Amino acid sequence: MPGARLVRRMPGARLVRRMPGARLVRRMPGARLVRRIPGARLVRRMPGARLVRRMPGARLVRRIPGARLVRRMPGARLVRRMPGARLVRRMPGARLVRVSTDNIYTQTDVTCVYIYENQRWNPVTGYTNRGLPTDRYMWSDATGLQECTKANTKPPSPHWTWVTDWAIDYGISGGTDREGWQYAADFPTSYHGHKTLKDFVRRRRWARKCKLTTTGPWQEVPPIPLSDVTIILCGAQSSVEPIPLWAISNKGDVLCRLGVTLLTPAGTSWLHVGTDQPFKSISIGGANQVWAIARDGSAFYRSSVSTQSPAGVCWYHIPSPARQKLQQVSVGRTSVYTVDQNGNLWFRQGLTPSYPQGSSWEHISNNVRKVSVGPLDQVWIIADKVQGSHSLSCGTVCHRLGVQPMEPKGQSWDYGIGGGWDHITVRGNSIEAPRVRMPSLTASLR
Repeated sequence: MPGARLVRRMPGARLVRRMPGARLVRRMPGARLVRRIPGARLVRRMPGARLVRRMPGARLVRRIPGARLVRRMPGARLVRRMPGARLVRRMPGARLVRVSTDNIYTQTDVTCVYIYENQRWNPVTGYTNRGLPTDRYMWSDATGLQECTKANTKPPSPHWTWVTDWAIDYGISGGTDREGWQYAADFPTSYHGHKTLKDFVRRRRWARKCKLTTTGPWQEVPPIPLSDVTIILCGAQSSVEPIPLWAISNKGDVLCRLGVTLLTPAGTSWLHVGTDQPFKSISIGGANQVWAIARDGSAFYRSSVSTQSPAGVCWYHIPSPARQKLQQVSVGRTSVYTVDQNGNLWFRQGLTPSYPQGSSWEHISNNVRKVSVGPLDQVWIIADKVQGSHSLSCGTVCHRLGVQPMEPKGQSWDYGIGGGWDHITVRGNSIEAPRVRMPSLTASLR
């Protein structure tokens, strides 16, 4: 052919026309003769590998058994695929890690979702679901600010599924009548289980159970269901030093977990701490301060808790604020905050090392749902009825500003954007904020 040379035909090879700019090579056994691409090298095909076109700026690598040959991305490394791991593109500033299936357990949980049916008394028809224009929704959440009907109320997330139908809850605090109703003079004062001549509104609570089944790196600590738990995360200085952990069971029993260390985070056993009545909230803070809230709404302080005596010695009864029943407590390094059933936030005054029970309660804010005090006395809350740009916001995260040793209760709130939050904790934040060194006046004038 014009521009081609006649070459001797090799046994087991085919005579092909030489392309301009290409070299005629001997065909290897078990390999195919391919056209050489400009800017690419013709390589011998490896057993069990495919011959692929070399991409600009990429290297042609041998295919590893059980791995896929992928195009090399700029700034990424081509790594061997590990069994049980996926080969992913490495992003700038990220590390490629192996996906581990070790210590993954099945996790299940069951919770109740509550909604409230509200009615107002009418002189003609009696109690009816037609309220005043200023009343709460006739089907609502506990605050009355959100409309919650049987039809539009969903489980906490798509991962939860309903396991029961809606049913009247007769176990609500304050008692109910035979039909599950609670009565009050108006919304949202305290409710009772019997009707009087001064009761113009009533409500009853409906409950529905839902269940979550998932997997994760959580190991169950049997065998007692818990309703509240508290721990000091920054207390241990060595891997064998005990870490204080207290909890309250679903029945209201106070428990102390023994054997919790950095090496054995699940602990070894539960120690029952006796009380005169069921408890509902507990928190441990700096210097092993243990505070708890009983179901009657009063507070208790546990004395002499230490490494040598992890359960302490006795309870000190702390009266609640006047005409209020406490609901939740959170203890920081040197401060104690509580929330009552009407959403008031209280600060405990007069705490000293010689008198850790304090002297009195001081009111800080209202419309508070939850409070969390960190190991550095940081105060964060979930607040309701926060004024937004267009309407009141429910479930807003707020941070207390101006908290200092000389001003432990702070000065004002920094309100977050949006709402819908139900729980918050800053118990694990023990990092001191960096101190900015300000230049001196004389140095700035030089």
